[in-house]
Amino acid sequence: MSLRNQKGFSLVELAVVLVISGLILAFSTPSLNRYLQQARLRDAASRIAGEMRLARQKAVTKNNKIWFWTWGNVNYYWIGEQTWQGGSTWSGTTWKGPYYLPSTVVVKNPNFGGLNYFWYKPDGLPWNGIPETRAPGTVTLISTAADPDTIRINVDMSGSVWQ
Repeated sequence: MSLRNQKGFSLVELAVVLVISGLILAFSTPSLNRYLQQARLRDAASRIAGEMRLARQKAVTKNNKIWFWTWGNVNYYWIGEQTWQGGSTWSGTTWKGPYYLPSTVVVKNPNFGGLNYFWYKPDGLPWNGIPETRAPGTVTLISTAADPDTIRINVDMSGSVWQ
């Protein structure tokens, strides 16, 4: 039996393929990590913007006050609800949360008329308690990964939310 008729790869061919695969992986890993960090940041911004839009919709539909509350330098937020009792009386706030964002995403500088919260009234407009004024504002999300990036979520005077 001749050795020339055997099929398979030689050790040298296998080593060359492994070296090339290792080089491709080494060059592509940083780009992949950067892409994943940006995807986490975009996802977190979409979640918060969606929660704000949902809060506005619930306020109008249910004739309630729906709150959005967060702090700076944290990765979570809370949603609250108050039901109308009649006249100018509202129930106590029922809070849900905290709703956590990815650990590499941090809320920076929430500012709604100088405060870190606002609520939608049944008219769908954003308000705060200084003294009962409209509260357009912004929340900035920052990726704390090696390649920092930011996304700003805005609430305008009409209550619309956009990025």
